[in-house]
Amino acid sequence: MTFNFKIGFLALFLSILAVVPFGVSIARADWKDDLGTLRIGIVANGDIARVFAKVEPFRLAVSEKLGIPVEIIPSGDLASLIQNHAEKRVEYAIFSAASYAATWQLCECVEPLVVARSSDGSHGIYPVVIARKDGPVKSINDLAGKNILIMSKQSVVTYSLPIYQLKKSGIDLTAGQTRLTEFPSADEALEAFAAGEGDAILGWSSKVGDPTQGYSRGTMKVLLELDPVLAGSLGEVWSGPMVPHRVHSIQKNIASEPKSLLRELLTGLYDGDPVAFDSVEPTYYGGGFDLARQSDFDALVDYFQSTGKSEQISGEDAKIGDQDLDAPEKSQ
Repeated sequence: MTFNFKIGFLALFLSILAVVPFGVSIARADWKDDLGTLRIGIVANGDIARVFAKVEPFRLAVSEKLGIPVEIIPSGDLASLIQNHAEKRVEYAIFSAASYAATWQLCECVEPLVVARSSDGSHGIYPVVIARKDGPVKSINDLAGKNILIMSKQSVVTYSLPIYQLKKSGIDLTAGQTRLTEFPSADEALEAFAAGEGDAILGWSSKVGDPTQGYSRGTMKVLLELDPVLAGSLGEVWSGPMVPHRVHSIQKNIASEPKSLLRELLTGLYDGDPVAFDSVEPTYYGGGFDLARQSDFDALVDYFQSTGKSEQISGEDAKIGDQDLDAPEKSQ
């Protein structure tokens, strides 16, 4: 009986050794079968064929990494891309941080993979209020009743979010005698403020580099470039929460292994495959990708949940420190 028991136990042990590797390989294959084709959503305007040709190196890199077909799905604008991602018509999306937060607010069915890193090392920007040091606005408590210049009321980053954040702090810029003066373009607003108009201006900053030079990027930097005489005469009277750069997002219900493979690919893409990186990220960014966390988007999610304005995302949100794939020109 003892001898037969040992033989039976050995046979069972050997059968487990034989089955486990096979079972693991089957499990690894399952996600490929379940996923089939990975659909990547992008914003693409104008010549779609040109956009497809531009992002082809990236599509090939993702397909090779995952070992499955990859398809690029164009959307005409950010609002359409948000709907496509929220309604699972695309598993993967590349868009602005505001668009990601709006999608998450709609379905809580997505998660961030990476955010773009700028050549200055930053992976986000900050909404700010800029005023003249010798002017009437010394702090946010002085904003009431003043003339505040706006680059675009269509932007979440440089209008809606700071208005919301300031209101939470007890400063309601939409009430009383406060004037919010919008210009036809961001350039015109900046030129007007540099020329002495307005008491303050809503803008953004990288918060990286020399503050006396307007930091590495942002509204202050542009103002000093427009008129170097302004150096030392401008200051930030308020700074809001960081808004991440452009984000790559994926459906939350996708298996963990392809997500890990994608994060591995993306964080190494800048050095490992610069052609693929350049094909999908604007030249505005030159530092690769950083891993993203859901908490990076808390301020934006809070804004959308509180206001219910997730459907109001416009192209302006892809122009503030960010661009869409069909608009490679640098924006203020």
